[in-house]
Amino acid sequence: MTEYIYGDVLFIIDFSMDFLCLYLSGKVLHLKMRAWRVISAAALGALYGVLSLLISPPTALGIAIEVLAAFLVCAAGLFSGGVKNLVVCTAVFYAISALLGGVMTLIYSKLGKYRSYVEVGGTVMQALGDVPLWVFALCAVASVVITRALSRLVKRKHASDVCTVSFTLDGKEYEVRGLVDSGNLCADPISGTPVIFLSKKHSGLIPSYDGGDAVKSTRRIRIIPIKTASGGALVYAKKPERLYIECRGDSKAICALIAVGDADDYGGCDALVPAELI
Repeated sequence: MTEYIYGDVLFIIDFSMDFLCLYLSGKVLHLKMRAWRVISAAALGALYGVLSLLISPPTALGIAIEVLAAFLVCAAGLFSGGVKNLVVCTAVFYAISALLGGVMTLIYSKLGKYRSYVEVGGTVMQALGDVPLWVFALCAVASVVITRALSRLVKRKHASDVCTVSFTLDGKEYEVRGLVDSGNLCADPISGTPVIFLSKKHSGLIPSYDGGDAVKSTRRIRIIPIKTASGGALVYAKKPERLYIECRGDSKAICALIAVGDADDYGGCDALVPAELI
């Protein structure tokens, strides 16, 4: 018996599953996701799925290639800085992929309609037909509920985190206590760099851009659009020369912008830190 595999169909299936797994991973880890990055990463994973049919490496090499492909997919779709974050992201991506794959196999084997028998390699096997539409609908609803529940658990865990933010700005050293907030999704719309907000008592650290001679003193100034309760607004942010965050005993260098908010403090802290930086 000759088995035909259509590359375009396989690409669409792999793309859909990779996109779903990346999206769920980003939600569980509270990462800021950009549609074009997740779509590109899912397409990269789907392309690998098709090309993998053309090669048959030894088992050990095949496993190494699979892991490397997962790292590349996560790096393309969700990477926000730090090798540790990439490892965690890849592990979550693998876990969700395995869970979804197992669930889909279980559903298909238990609820698929038996239609006929086929002979594969001299062995007669049962061929499964379509899974009922209502089963897929229930699975879709269940996946949304489970994802939101896991997302809330992770959010509550990070909501109580307090970190220390150390940075160098215009040659001067600063250190403030920061409240980790998964709701702070503000970022540079061009580079996607996250923004750390300082309380308004630090307003003198970020000069406003007014053109003219001020250009020389504000080369690292970024104008960031934000949403407030009263509507949209613009804030000025600046990239520090050095930036470190210490949280739960772990200290690391990060890439972020510094801006000044309009709050006197953030839960008793002087900074509001995006959860994706932790």
